[in-house]
Amino acid sequence: RLFWPAITSAEPVMREILVKFFVIGAQLNAALAFFNLLPVPPLDGSHLLAALLPNWALEKYERFTRFGLLFILLFLFFGSFLGVLVGTPSNLLLRFLWGSEISRQIFFHLF
Repeated sequence: RLFWPAITSAEPVMREILVKFFVIGAQLNAALAFFNLLPVPPLDGSHLLAALLPNWALEKYERFTRFGLLFILLFLFFGSFLGVLVGTPSNLLLRFLWGSEISRQIFFHLF
């Protein structure tokens, strides 16, 4: 709602740029959300995994937490592997959301 007047009142070229801007923002947001869910310390996914593990496994997992930053750097270094872990679920989520009736109505009104 906040940006709706700016999008609807813009010229067609500017409208297309604004739509692409918001689409890229949504893609980045989804990718960062799934990246944050990786079970690597200090990301939030590690806290979720720790909450689900039994006590005997949690002790072993806590030894692994010292190397969390190293694993994050390795993930970032090997971008194609990270793309599979993060890009695939975020793309599926966005396709699901953009395939909904609400998103079709929004794009119908834009163009």
